[in-house]
Amino acid sequence: MNSRIKELQQSLVHLLQNQYSNWKAMSVELAGSGLEMCVFRVETKAHGILAIRVPWERFSSNDNDMDVDARWLLEKEQLLSSLMYEHGLLVPKPIALHFGDDLDFLATEYVKNDSGDIDGEELGRLIRQVHEVPVPDPHPRIWQGVPLNEHISDRLIRRSQVVERLTGEKFLLPGEQEIMEVLQQGGSSESVIHMDIRPSNILTYDGKVVGLIDWSNSMFGHAALEIARIAEYGHLSDEFLKGYGLNPFEHISKRLELLYRLDTATMLAVVFLSEAPDPELARQQIDRLKELHFFLKKEW
Repeated sequence: MNSRIKELQQSLVHLLQNQYSNWKAMSVELAGSGLEMCVFRVETKAHGILAIRVPWERFSSNDNDMDVDARWLLEKEQLLSSLMYEHGLLVPKPIALHFGDDLDFLATEYVKNDSGDIDGEELGRLIRQVHEVPVPDPHPRIWQGVPLNEHISDRLIRRSQVVERLTGEKFLLPGEQEIMEVLQQGGSSESVIHMDIRPSNILTYDGKVVGLIDWSNSMFGHAALEIARIAEYGHLSDEFLKGYGLNPFEHISKRLELLYRLDTATMLAVVFLSEAPDPELARQQIDRLKELHFFLKKEW
């Protein structure tokens, strides 16, 4: 266990003993870790077993995302998890959100899982259920700053520039106004979209999906944006589409599909080049970017 994890674990133990003594916490063990947070498995007498997400730091910046406030991520996780839980979806029940001088955390129920394989058709049904949950009106604030299409355009351009800087390759995008015009073709169709559907965020047990976690990338947007991300992650299959019940790409232009796919492919390139460097995965992702840009040039 590295020193930062041990420091956070000790701070969490102290906090639970002093401010949450009624929970009667009996053990605090590391359950997992990611780029922004680590997760502790905490046994309590009051709430049973909890999963407690603790940010590494309050503020962070990297080549994909600038000036991220971890409290905002925790608030988003609580809001979206609560929304999904209220509509009967398979998400861990939120228990408590804590902001303090020394430590912030979000506690949810702990879902027993065995990290087994995911059935594509079942996953498709689950994501369709997510997309059918009504978007709250008025919108709660789940991402910072500008409207969604402008947000996607801005990050696509900025992240493409990061890839160019790190590789020396040139990835020429259409102009910002042209990108916005295509993104606006998505119309006013809005769904709750998770935007990080991958095995580590899909809890399974005995061959069944039992939980969907990590809503920190979630948005209110076109379902095809989510399906494009799932496709670029490599999880879009005939079985998935059968479970989902339709193919959202059939209802949008090829240009819009390619921009949605580039949003994910460019993000992954930055991850493998900078955030979690992996030369082989970075090479594969750069090849994928070249392919998507070739298709985009033909469509434009």
